[in-house]
Amino acid sequence: MASTGATAPRAVSSDSTVGAVAWATPAAAISSNDAWATAAINNQITEYLRCTDFGLAVPSNAVITGITVTVERNKTGTGTVIDSRVHLLRNGIIMSAADNKASSTAWPTTTDSTATYGGGTDMWGIPLTAADVNKFSFGVVISAVEN
Repeated sequence: MASTGATAPRAVSSDSTVGAVAWATPAAAISSNDAWATAAINNQITEYLRCTDFGLAVPSNAVITGITVTVERNKTGTGTVIDSRVHLLRNGIIMSAADNKASSTAWPTTTDSTATYGGGTDMWGIPLTAADVNKFSFGVVISAVEN
């Protein structure tokens, strides 16, 4: 089984489809550079952090068998932050009726840590083709909540 390898999104924005708290400086999430997209959650749910344009070039005859998403994250403050929702985007549409990969594991405090969603044999409950994942509009959204 071949893998496309790790790629980072080239477009990141705050998406108000869900949540009440917008992400500040979402473009900071484009790379692992100790600059962060931030949200002042205060016991609320964030908007989606929408990550797209991964620059994938999967061959047209390839069969997609799974999608792995790795997110670097941390939190500050005293509350516990967890994922609210984690979904794939297909053709720019949030696949919210498919698998929600949100984890109830608390985000780490002040130190960056990665969380992995999906896997090499996990299709997230939706069919995907090479054409789907190669599009600019393919991606992932994540929302967080403080509880």
